[in-house]
Amino acid sequence: MFIHPWLGWQGSWEYVQNVWDRWQTFNAAALAFAASVIALQVARYQAEKQRGRDFRAAKAFLPTAFSELSTYFKGCAQTLHEAWSLQGQSQHIKAPAAPILYKDAFKECIRHATPQIGDYLANVLADLQVHEARIGELHKGEYGKDTLLYYLRSLGYLQVRLNKQFDFARSEKEFDNTPLEWGDFKNAYSIFGIGSTSIGNFHDDLGNSLESVTKKLIEKMDKQAQ
Repeated sequence: MFIHPWLGWQGSWEYVQNVWDRWQTFNAAALAFAASVIALQVARYQAEKQRGRDFRAAKAFLPTAFSELSTYFKGCAQTLHEAWSLQGQSQHIKAPAAPILYKDAFKECIRHATPQIGDYLANVLADLQVHEARIGELHKGEYGKDTLLYYLRSLGYLQVRLNKQFDFARSEKEFDNTPLEWGDFKNAYSIFGIGSTSIGNFHDDLGNSLESVTKKLIEKMDKQAQ
């Protein structure tokens, strides 16, 4: 709209003015569109900057939340071990008190995080709620060892996902979304006292069974990722 009139002006300033006059409405619309695009990009940039600041503020509480959950998970592992030792007669099992401080930290982080991080934390939160319901109902009846083994593996899966993001929560590393490996679960189980006689006294049959079902889970997740 600026250059075209000069291509055919042939020295006539009047020709250039006439073209601009005829294109006045189009030119005004084009300028308004360009201005709106620029304004939209500026608004998006400012919103993203604000989201980043809000997320960094919310993430500052994640290490405390992760520590609270890790303590709770360790207590749950001891409860499941006790149920295992009682051959499923779990009427007298008392589950550890459910944590509460992590909820606000998770909620704020999910609200301000990128989709990848938000989905990760939301999945952890959903699985945690399922676990709390399971562990809270152990005292209501008998549970077979297969069920307890599944509960313990699920608990390990929760701990693994916290372990993967501890450095990220402390702002020491980037978000870690690499595939989970047996070593990740082995470290989580060691926190529970499985595979480490210096930490706990879990029965060997439980540790061996847990390793087997965990490796099957890892294999399943690898196939789903392909």
